Amino acid sequence: MKPTHCERTAPIARMPLISAAIAALLSVLPVSAPAAGLNDNGQQLYMLHCAGCHGMNGISVVPDAKSFSRVELMAQPDQSLLNVIRSGRNMMPSYLGILSDQEIISVINYIRTLN
Repeated sequence: MKPTHCERTAPIARMPLISAAIAALLSVLPVSAPAAGLNDNGQQLYMLHCAGCHGMNGISVVPDAKSFSRVELMAQPDQSLLNVIRSGRNMMPSYLGILSDQEIISVINYIRTLN
């Protein structure tokens, strides 16, 4: 038996409802890092908290501050860098309680763009 016109077009007629439901769901889900502009936030946070010692372009301007052009430093996993920024090291203060982990990750993502 051949389907009627209504039976063939019913799935198409439901498409706007399905699209609206998907759009509504996406509007309440967390946004991914690139879509949320976290790299821009990372740059702002870097300029505010890090550039004074590590330089505008990641080349240190203070003795003993790390330069982010050093391959061995930037080859470290995000978690290692996160731990150092959280706890501080040598003359660098701890940012635990100052920056959230997500903000620190944003800074790390920005630092990785400096090379």
